[in-house]
Amino acid sequence: MTNIYGLYGLTNGLNLTMRLPYKNWKQYDEEHDDAHHRNESQIGIGDLTLGLRNIVLNESFGTGHRLFIDCSVTLPTGKDYSINPFGANADSINHTHFALGTGQISYTLGAEWWVRSEFPFIMGVSSNVK
Repeated sequence: MTNIYGLYGLTNGLNLTMRLPYKNWKQYDEEHDDAHHRNESQIGIGDLTLGLRNIVLNESFGTGHRLFIDCSVTLPTGKDYSINPFGANADSINHTHFALGTGQISYTLGAEWWVRSEFPFIMGVSSNVK
């Protein structure tokens, strides 16, 4: 999976973000070839995520801290399951175990805190609640 990612500065402290995943999932099952176990693949665009990222603290040059908070919404733009692949009828109907999208709207809250010192590495923590 790879993501097309965009960030646009609305103001000095507020960014609009966009993430669009491109997925290439493959499963190979050489031992079985039936409705449930078989070779299959899904290739295409996943669910679009749009968000806002607020820059709370950002030391532009030299050592210092960076703190960002963000919120986003993921829209069901990717193809989702046509049937439940684990349901009672799944063994008798051709289906896929992979879906490019979730088929639902979801929300995410996140935060990132980064510290840049004289040390050659930037250390930080990021967290998301979905």
